[in-house]
Amino acid sequence: MSVNVFGHSLSKDKTGSRGPPGVGYKLTSDGHFDIENKRICNIANPSEQADAVNLLTLIRTVRENKETLKKELDQEAYNFKKDVTNWLITFKSEVEKKYREEQIQFKKEVSNWLVIFKSEVEKTLNFQPSGNFVKIEEIINKPKLAEHLNEYREELKKDMQKWK
Repeated sequence: MSVNVFGHSLSKDKTGSRGPPGVGYKLTSDGHFDIENKRICNIANPSEQADAVNLLTLIRTVRENKETLKKELDQEAYNFKKDVTNWLITFKSEVEKKYREEQIQFKKEVSNWLVIFKSEVEKTLNFQPSGNFVKIEEIINKPKLAEHLNEYREELKKDMQKWK
């Protein structure tokens, strides 16, 4: 085997041992780089998805993603608020509709009750009450129903006293 003046092999066979490592990275036993807690400086911006990133690129990407996420969350919150508002409007409308239906039904029941009451009074007392009693159906459509019923009660007492 021939050797040059520096003691290196001159053979074309490159299977020999490598020289000592220079300044650079050491490899661990499992093939990973060990840079002994040194910094890696001047890393270029990544061009491939699996490239390492520098701190500036990382901060910029996090900010962009944060702002995009904030916009998306704001839009979702706006849509949610709009949906809830629409639901409340629909709910209120349905409640008001049901209230009006119940109010109409109540007025019908009171009106029917008053007709029956009028008939029973006529039958029991065997008399025809004054004209105000006949207009009781008009009274129930007015907002002061209790006041009108009290007035009617007084008129009824007067009518009953006449017949005694």
